[in-house]
Amino acid sequence: MVTMQTLTRAKEGIKLQDVLNTVAEDSVGKTDYSTTMDNLHMFDNGMVAFKNVRGVEGSDVRDLQFRLTDWALSQSLGKLGMPVQYFKKAREENPDLLAQHFNYWSRKSDGAVMLRSRVQGDAATIRGVVSDKYSVLDNDMSMEALAQILKGQEDGFRVRDFHMDDRRMHMRITYTDMTKQVGFTKDGKPDYLQLGMDAINSEVGAASFNIAGLIWRLVCTNGLRRWEKNGDDFTQRHAFLKTNEFRARVGAAMVTSLGSSEHFLNNFADKMEIKVQNPFDVIKKLAKRGDFSQEFTEKAGNYYEGDGTAYGIVNAFTAAARDLSNERRLDTEKFAGKLVTLKPSAWVRIDTTDTDDTELKQSLRDTEEI
Repeated sequence: MVTMQTLTRAKEGIKLQDVLNTVAEDSVGKTDYSTTMDNLHMFDNGMVAFKNVRGVEGSDVRDLQFRLTDWALSQSLGKLGMPVQYFKKAREENPDLLAQHFNYWSRKSDGAVMLRSRVQGDAATIRGVVSDKYSVLDNDMSMEALAQILKGQEDGFRVRDFHMDDRRMHMRITYTDMTKQVGFTKDGKPDYLQLGMDAINSEVGAASFNIAGLIWRLVCTNGLRRWEKNGDDFTQRHAFLKTNEFRARVGAAMVTSLGSSEHFLNNFADKMEIKVQNPFDVIKKLAKRGDFSQEFTEKAGNYYEGDGTAYGIVNAFTAAARDLSNERRLDTEKFAGKLVTLKPSAWVRIDTTDTDDTELKQSLRDTEEI
C-alpha cells in the first residue's frame, strides 16, 4: 500500500492553503520511536513488532504490529546488510524466508535507529528506518516555513504542482511577475516562460530538503529544472538542523534562485537560434545518453513541435516528462536542464556526426557542460 496525494493542476494554479491542508491531514498520527534493531521481530506475514516495549522511546509506546512500507523495508534490509532486491522479492513470494533471515540478522545488530511511524488506532506503519541522529524536518514544518515567506504575495505566485507519497513531497511554484515572452509557437501563440522553484522534502531519509530553480513554459505547462554543476540552490540535510535558522536560509535561497534562474531563462531562449537538421536522430542520441526507455524516446519524438531548433529538442524532453511519475519527471527535467547548458558546437557535433554512444559521451564530455 502506498500513500500518495497529488493535487490536480489547474490553469490558474493550486491554492497554497489546499496544499497546507493536505500536508496537515497527512501529518495526523505520525510518531517516532527510538530503539535498536535487535529489538525488532518480524512475523511470517511481514509485520514487525517490538520484542520489549520498555526498550523503546517515544510517545504512546504500545505492543503493536507494524506494516513496513516498501521504502522502510529497503532501509531496514540495508541496515542489516541483507540484499535488498532479493528479499523484497521474497516478501512477495516467500515471506517466511524473509522473516527468518530478518530475525537472524537483527539479533546480531544492536544499532540504534529512529522508526518514523504512523499510528492510528491499532493500525501502525513504519514509514522509515533512519539514524538515531536524524534531525526531524517534517513536511508540515517545511511547508509552514515556505508559507510564511510567501505570506502577502498571493498575487505574485502560483502553485503549479504538488505531490506527496510515502517517500517524498514536492511542491512547484512559479512567479507570475517573472514572465518573459521568447517568441511564438508553431501555431502563432505567444510563447511565455516563467521563473519558479521546486521544493522537495523527505521525512524518511529519501532526500534532503532542497530548493531548485526552474523554468515553466506556460503554453504547455512544461517544467525545466535549472541545472548547475554545484547542485541545487539550497540543500538542508536532516542532520545538525537549527530550526531557528531554517526559515531565513530558505528565504535567502529563494532570492538566489531567482537571480540565477533569470540567466538560465535567457540561455534557454537562446537555444531558438541553434538550428537542428536531424531532430529525431538528435532526440534518439540524447535519450540513449540519458538512459531513457524506447517508449519515452518515441514520446519525445511525438512531442517534438517541428521548429528545427535546440529549443524544440529540449521542450520535447520536458513535454514527454509530464507522463512520468513525479520523481522520474523531475530527474528528466533536470537532464533537460543540462541540455540547456550545451554549447552551440556540441549541438552541431551531435546533429551532424554519425556516432555511436561511446563517441557521443565523449562529445558531450568535451563541452564540460554535461
